[in-house]
Amino acid sequence: MTVDPADVSSMGQTLRIRADAIAAARERLAQAMGRATWSGAGATRFRFHADQVHRRLAADAEELRGLVASYERLAEALREELAALKRIEARVRAWLAMNPTLPPPWPPSSLPPPVDPRWREVERAFVAVGIDLSAVSLAAAPVLAGASAEAGDWKATLSPAEHYILQHESGLDPTARNAQSGAFGIWQGLGSTLDTYAERFGFDRHTTDPHQQLTMFRAYIKDRYGTADKALEFWKKNNWY
Repeated sequence: MTVDPADVSSMGQTLRIRADAIAAARERLAQAMGRATWSGAGATRFRFHADQVHRRLAADAEELRGLVASYERLAEALREELAALKRIEARVRAWLAMNPTLPPPWPPSSLPPPVDPRWREVERAFVAVGIDLSAVSLAAAPVLAGASAEAGDWKATLSPAEHYILQHESGLDPTARNAQSGAFGIWQGLGSTLDTYAERFGFDRHTTDPHQQLTMFRAYIKDRYGTADKALEFWKKNNWY
């Protein structure tokens, strides 16, 4: 399971609160020491031990603040790692979408879930066979750009044939659901077909992300009809595809 950077930051904030509490206790002790006006052996012992506690509190607060800084650095490192894993995932999926007839070095059906550390292994597998993922252009496959794309961008990537099919299937609504058949999404994926393509790309079969739904739609079109134009031709004859 991937550690959430927010959880690490929260741990650091807990330590910060404790450090502040220790600093406040140290200040109260210093005030008590300043108000002590009596003299004698007891007073000397009090001042001696109070000074030891004062020093210890200062050291403890400083140590906790150092740990807070370490937690913040750890959270930032985790955020950078998760971002790197997401970049690898996006480029792998873009390569798979742009090279549907080439055998990939890592089976699409075995791709890890999002932000799984095994994406590093996937990247190494591609590099080992000479595929430079850093050179894969996400702009060439905007459907896979995910959260970095604006919500409406995916519609601008549709060909006339794709737009016709999706408009008539779902009205381009990624939350559309057929009450009778259970078909879902812009492409109205259904049953084992939806399961197959969700598994191929590592998507949640119930995803409402139109970019992911469009990825599955295009893969289905490619596998079944070869082109969207041929799929449209079939759709117009049969009112389904």
